[in-house]
Amino acid sequence: MTFADQVVAAFAARPGSPTTKTAESAQEVVASTASTQYTQYEYLAYYAYLANDPTQGDLAAARALALAPAKLRKQTQTALKSIKSQALAAATGATG
Repeated sequence: MTFADQVVAAFAARPGSPTTKTAESAQEVVASTASTQYTQYEYLAYYAYLANDPTQGDLAAARALALAPAKLRKQTQTALKSIKSQALAAATGATG
C-alpha cells in the first residue's frame, strides 16, 4: 500500500467534508501511477463526486470508460452512473 493509498483510506470517511477533497487528490495520485487500471479512475470519479467536484468526476469517469476492457464497458458505464448519483446525493446532503 502506497502513502497515497493510505491518505485515501484515512480521509475518505465523510462525504462532503473537507477531508474528502484530500482523498480525491490522493486518489488522483494513485490513478496516475496506475494509469492503465480503469478501476483506479472509477475510484477517482467516486471521490471527486463525494467532494462535490462533478467536473473532475466526469473526467475520471470518461477515463475509466476509455481504459475499461471492451467487454466491461457497458457494466462500467452503469456502475459509474450509479456512483455519480449516489455520491453527489451524499455530498450535497440529499436524501433519497
